[in-house]
Amino acid sequence: MVQKREQLEKQLSQKAQHFFITFTSPSGKKVLEDLEKELNPDVLKGKTPDDTAYNVGRRDAFIYIKQLMRYAEDGREQ
Repeated sequence: MVQKREQLEKQLSQKAQHFFITFTSPSGKKVLEDLEKELNPDVLKGKTPDDTAYNVGRRDAFIYIKQLMRYAEDGREQ
């Protein structure tokens, strides 16, 4: 069980490093800015419940990217 957890943590760390390397490059920073504009709307509520769910899903995708980058950054500081 502990071995499985360590394996999952290693996989997560590797994935986070890939995201970090990608999105901290000069081109990656520009892409991340564009993704933030596109995927992180100021207002989540849409005209319909489906529109709202769509907006929340887009926002969640952007937050996922940021969380992985933060995870990698925290690992680099240790």
